[in-house]
Amino acid sequence: CSLETLLADKEVAEQTDVITVGECEMVLILRDGCFMGSANAGKHAFWRVDGEYEFVRIDMSNPELDASFPMHLISRIASMYYRKVEVSESQKAIVYFDKKLARLLDAGTYYFWRFFVDVDVDYVDTCLVQKNIPGQEMLTADKVSIRINLVCSYRVTDCIKCKTEIDDYEQQLYVAAQLALREYVGKYK
Repeated sequence: CSLETLLADKEVAEQTDVITVGECEMVLILRDGCFMGSANAGKHAFWRVDGEYEFVRIDMSNPELDASFPMHLISRIASMYYRKVEVSESQKAIVYFDKKLARLLDAGTYYFWRFFVDVDVDYVDTCLVQKNIPGQEMLTADKVSIRINLVCSYRVTDCIKCKTEIDDYEQQLYVAAQLALREYVGKYK
């Protein structure tokens, strides 16, 4: 018989915990403090005679995990519902929700619900990087041909600008270094 028919009986209704889970929600089920599972959209009933139930309601329409979420339970949820983002000490990460810039992440581990919102991450290395620009043929001001190798070091300081305003910043840096070297060498006689 249906759940409504069972709950129509007063004795059954008194011994049952009933929860209704919305479309954009998930409910974590704990019995006597132990994780038992999760419930998706729909109406669910649990016998109180089995133990004391606690229900943790999660709004999955917002990809950001609520600060009150019990983080020790994240590993018990199916990984299809969340995205784990790990950012190392020498990185920053740019998070996009549905292809829109959301925020910049520092080093650490982060979790995002991805059931209703597409979560993408772009990593940026922030440590000092050495760029080798091999053998450039150049002419000095008095038309003498020379070959020069160049090594330059750089560090990304504005991660968002680097990824959103510059197309292939490493190639742009390579070209800028080549042009600066040509201009510098071209002045000598």
